[in-house]
Amino acid sequence: MFLIKFLGGLLLFALLFGIIIAFAVFARVWRVVKSGKPGNAASGGSERMSATKTKEEPEQKIFDASEGEYVDFEEIKDDGKQDR
Repeated sequence: MFLIKFLGGLLLFALLFGIIIAFAVFARVWRVVKSGKPGNAASGGSERMSATKTKEEPEQKIFDASEGEYVDFEEIKDDGKQDR
C-alpha cells in the first residue's frame, strides 16, 4: 500500500514538473513569435528607445577641439643603462 502511494506521489510530482517546463517553453516561444525576431525578444524595446533618442537630440562631438592636434615628437635613445 505504501509503495502505491509513493509511486502515485512521484507520478504527480513528475506531472507537475512537466507542466511547469512546458509552460516555460511555451512562454519563450510566444515571446519570440510576438517579437518577430528570433533571439532578439528582450532588446526590441531598447532599440526603439535609442532610435527615437538619436532623432530628438542633435549629434554631438565626442572630442574637444584641442584633442587630436599635432604634437612635436622627440625620440629619446636608450643606451641600456638604467639608474636603479
